[in-house]
Amino acid sequence: MQRTQEQITSMFRVALKQSAQEQNCRVGEIVPEEGPVKQFNSRRVAEEFADEMCSSGDPVRLQSPAPQDPADVDAYLISDTQRNEWEPIESNEQSVTFPVGANTYGGLGFGLVYLEGKTSPALAHYFTEQAPPSKQGRVVWVDAEPQLPDEIEVGWSPDLRIEVSPGDASSNDVYFAEVKSGNSPFERQQRDDMQRVSEDYGVLRIRVKLARLPKEYTVLIAEVSPNEWPV
Repeated sequence: MQRTQEQITSMFRVALKQSAQEQNCRVGEIVPEEGPVKQFNSRRVAEEFADEMCSSGDPVRLQSPAPQDPADVDAYLISDTQRNEWEPIESNEQSVTFPVGANTYGGLGFGLVYLEGKTSPALAHYFTEQAPPSKQGRVVWVDAEPQLPDEIEVGWSPDLRIEVSPGDASSNDVYFAEVKSGNSPFERQQRDDMQRVSEDYGVLRIRVKLARLPKEYTVLIAEVSPNEWPV
């Protein structure tokens, strides 16, 4: 069956970069046969493709385009230099030293916001001080890597599910959140999906600045709306 134009434009487009072709022989074989851009039904399916490539070849990963990037793609498949996180810089009988790659860096920011399910200072402060008065309350539950409700069909996989008690007899408010460390970008499709989810639930964009660790860190939290991405 031929796909409609609407179906084509809603797909997740990934450009297979030269670095990925050179790094991974399977990617190098795909490009001559299928072209340098592959289309997937969602970001999740694209990530599964990247994992499949890694299972039988050298590491590759998805990278989101810069906001000003004019290319009509949602992500790039590139060689995964993060593999260096698994290669020690030096080691001896007593210790081993590793580089801090993007995965580790991102995990630091996530850990500061999640705190293993405890209410973190950042979330507590946001919902008692920074959120609009109508949305303020007490954080009562934080869950990592939650599943979105089945009726919401998007590719985005949230980092957190947050329940907030407004302090009265009403039910808890539910928020889904994405956490980024440093200047890691939000992909176009990810932004679109987060805005779609915000039609039915609260959605938070959380960025953690780590440059001043170990003395301090900065957390910026903004709520996403269906019609506008936070500045």
